[in-house]
Amino acid sequence: LTQLDKIVADWLRKNNRIPTYVLVNKCESETVGITQAQEFWELGLGQPWPVSGIHGTGLGEVLDEVTTKHMVKVTHVLKENATNIALIGRPNVGKSSLFNKLFGKDRSIVSDVAGTTRDTIDEVITRSSGRYRIVDTAGIRRRGKVDYGAEYFMVNRAFKAIKRADVIILLLDAIDGIVEQDRLLADRIASEGRACVIALNKWDAVPNKDDKTYLKAVENIRSNLPVLRWAEIVLISATTGQRTEKLFESIDRSCKQYSRRVSTAIINEVVNEATMWMAPPTVGSRSGRIYYSMQIGASPPTIVFFVNDPALFTDTYQRYLERKIRDALDLEGTPIKMIWRGKALRDVGRAARKGDSVPSNIRGGIQPATGSMMGLMTGKGDKSEKKSRGKGF
Repeated sequence: LTQLDKIVADWLRKNNRIPTYVLVNKCESETVGITQAQEFWELGLGQPWPVSGIHGTGLGEVLDEVTTKHMVKVTHVLKENATNIALIGRPNVGKSSLFNKLFGKDRSIVSDVAGTTRDTIDEVITRSSGRYRIVDTAGIRRRGKVDYGAEYFMVNRAFKAIKRADVIILLLDAIDGIVEQDRLLADRIASEGRACVIALNKWDAVPNKDDKTYLKAVENIRSNLPVLRWAEIVLISATTGQRTEKLFESIDRSCKQYSRRVSTAIINEVVNEATMWMAPPTVGSRSGRIYYSMQIGASPPTIVFFVNDPALFTDTYQRYLERKIRDALDLEGTPIKMIWRGKALRDVGRAARKGDSVPSNIRGGIQPATGSMMGLMTGKGDKSEKKSRGKGF
């Protein structure tokens, strides 16, 4: 107990009107700690609580006391209906400038010096189309240039913002062009399975623009970021606000498709038509066959395919099937997650009739199907398999 402790306690007794708790730190020992804290009764602020800031000793008891006596128990939490948007990009591409332009005020510090934003900043904006929570993140450099310290943790917070977001705005620089770090960020967004809108910033600084310039810029993005070939592209200027309204329109469309659900009958119809145009690959004497497909989740749309052997379906054919599904269902702005499950035709028929036998890691159950799956519902799975072998879906 020092003289400064007594001065602070005297000021609190005279001026403070809210409950006060005295915590005595560095009391690691559970037996000696209580004795060490006894002399602090002299402060006249009530019971001293022996705690340890390093080891956490005694903090649980203090929190129980505070929450029980001074906090109202929360029985219902309102779910926020705002669309979560994260601004992602390498340093100095204009994330903070766009953040300020969207809100119409200087919420983030803007500077020509790369790395000015040191932490994530979020704000909620309400428009006629809905509510949006926009997160401004720190610029993300290559991993080899990030030292352990402040930048390391701010990059981690930016990656966490990607995980929490519904839609990602990937900002690119129209002056510098697409660099390797932009490709790495695009890969990260695709691997996280988030909806995305690509915003090419600083379009106002591009000289001598015409229609060919616009088409060339879009083609350049498509060719350099193939993992985000499904994302909408908007050419904007964070400084002048050019096409920021169009940016929100793209966000709304991407978010809608990201959470969209499609009936099983429609998905099977699309897949059936796709296999008619291009039959699944043949390896040796075995041909790939798709028995059944269904959507088992949204955000992003997740489709499971029951096939005779997943190994027969090459990456090229999977990309073809994804493109056909995307074009037929207009699933632009969102990734599509495709799951391939090997299953004998007779087992798929039983699952369709009984609604069970679905792998435990697949949510939901197989619903009764129509059209091309009707043969599976009649119990003639073995015979129909022999007759239709090699004919595709």
